This record gives sequence, C-alpha cells and structure tokens, in this order.
Amino acid sequence: MKKKLLIAGLLLAGIIGFAGTCTIQNVSLTKIGSNDTFAGEIHNDSGANILGHTVLVAFLDSNGTVLETKNAPLCLRSLQNGAVDYFSVKSSKPSADTTVGLARLSFDSTFKVGSVDTGSVTITGVTAVRKNDTDLIVKGTVKNTDSTKLEAPNACIVLYDNNDKVIVVGLDDSLSDLALNASDTFSLTVTVPDSTSLVNHVNIYVDGEHGGVPVAPESKTGVNVTVCGATSVPATNTATATGTLTNTPVATNTTAPTSTPTGTFTPPTSTATTVPSSTPVCN
Repeated sequence: MKKKLLIAGLLLAGIIGFAGTCTIQNVSLTKIGSNDTFAGEIHNDSGANILGHTVLVAFLDSNGTVLETKNAPLCLRSLQNGAVDYFSVKSSKPSADTTVGLARLSFDSTFKVGSVDTGSVTITGVTAVRKNDTDLIVKGTVKNTDSTKLEAPNACIVLYDNNDKVIVVGLDDSLSDLALNASDTFSLTVTVPDSTSLVNHVNIYVDGEHGGVPVAPESKTGVNVTVCGATSVPATNTATATGTLTNTPVATNTTAPTSTPTGTFTPPTSTATTVPSSTPVCN
C-alpha cells in the first residue's frame, strides 16, 4: 500500500538559456510487491523544447541517507515547453528501508533539445481491468488519421490514484507502423499495489515518429479502472414455519359430552437475503 509519509518533489534548476524551470509534480512512493516505486510527472516550464531526457531518482531512508540512485526513462519521446512527461522507477531496496523519493531532470548524454512534428491519431476502445491482486490490464486501439505514416508508435500508460498522484507508469512499444487509416491494438499488463482502491484511473498517451522526428503525443484520459474476479452470489431464501395446534376435550358426566378445543398456530416466517453482483468476471 502507499507510504503514509508525504513524498516531496524536487524543484529543478534551469540550465543556460532556460527562462524557467522543470518541476517534478504529483509524485508518490508506493509499495508494489516487496519494494517501493517512485513515480510522478515532470512539467516543462523552461521555455525550451526538450526531446531526449531522463529523470534521476534518489531513494532515501528515514535519516535522509541516500540508499541508491536510478535513472528513470521517461514514457514519452518529447517534453516540449508547456508539456508534461511521466516516469516511474522501482527501488531495489526493501520497502521498509525506503522512506523518501526525490527526482530531477538529468543533464547527461541523453539530453537533447528540438521541436516535434505534428500528427493525428485516435485512441478508442480503452479498457483498464484489474484481473487479480497484482495485475491491471490496459487495452485499446490506435488509428493513424494523418497522411504521413506513423512510425514506431508507443502507448504510454499512466496509472493514478484518486488524488491524481502517479502510482506507476508502463509502456507498450510493440505496435506496428501505421499508414493512413491503419490501426493496431495495444495491451499491457501493469503490476500494481495489492489494494483494489488505490489505482483509480488511467491516462493513455500515444506518440511515434515521422522519419525519425518525434511526433507530439495524443491522449485519452480519465479511463476508470474496473475490478473483476468476483462471481455472482445467488440469493438465499430461508423459510421457517412453526405450526402448533392442540385440541383438548373436557368431559363431564352428562348425557352429552362436551369438548372444548384449544389451539394455537404460528404462521411461517420467511427471510431472504440477496447479494447482487455487478462486478464482471475475468475470462
């Protein structure tokens, strides 16, 4: 389950030529399996258009000691001025040891600046179904409606809680190149926390390339998560009937005996309990 301690994002200093900054927002440090995953968004308000980029993440203990650092690849190919990208990375340390996660943009050899090309895709039929305690399956269809072929399309899957904190990010990079009006489907199984209430909704972002130039992403947001695996529970009907009738004759020494019946009867009682099931069952 999610760490109780609030996790702080790290403001990023600009580099030469940047008018503003990049900031890490909507972060979470969440136990998934035996380890913590640090996830969040990077918002570019620097004034520069970024292409290649990674995020450097540090995991700290309760004393502020850095336990390890990891590079978290970003989910999208570009981070243009005013845009957002998404990341998550899993610690190799036990969850009990990691208390804080910090992140910043890496200015290493992966960092590149440049503009993107425009494209046009539609994202339809998206479902996000929780199959069991640890697996959430996200599926959908991508269609290229641009006259230029969309090369190497990717589907970026971002999972949020009900406070819009990023829980974990996944990427399906197995889609085929798409000519005009061609479609392909994406399907990704994401390992999630073992709480069915923690992952609230999913956003999908699709980008690609035109002749090696990254294409601006298209999005499908606010997809609700469906929890499946429950089976229908039939109604139970328990009836209890109690009937007692007694007839006790009382005789006297007269020519005509008399009989005085006394009787009681308790009618049946019935209680019914219906447990409906509106939760779909996984196939």
